[in-house]
Amino acid sequence: MDGGAKTVPVPPKFHLSLLIHAHQPVGNFEDVIEECCQNAYLPFVQMLEKHPAIRVGLHYSGSLLTWIEKNHPEYFVQVRRLVQRGQVEMVGGGFYEPILPVIPPQDQVNR
Repeated sequence: MDGGAKTVPVPPKFHLSLLIHAHQPVGNFEDVIEECCQNAYLPFVQMLEKHPAIRVGLHYSGSLLTWIEKNHPEYFVQVRRLVQRGQVEMVGGGFYEPILPVIPPQDQVNR
């Protein structure tokens, strides 16, 4: 007895989009960012390298990218490899994580 419930056909494949966001505020403590890098950011890309079937989008705030460039430039080598093999797509945004819809259009370009 289905009680009049309707069923929806399930597709044979399910596609899940993953977009990973990483941010550290400007002025955050160096040791905090380093700990995040060692315990999250670096292990994450290392794990992706071991699992080529997993595809994700990655978004980083500009301030975090600047910190990584200065302190762990090898990270970009790993991410570049993932991008080149089509496993990772980089997603951009405003450098300081602005909430663009609340900023006047003429100011959005500079963010």
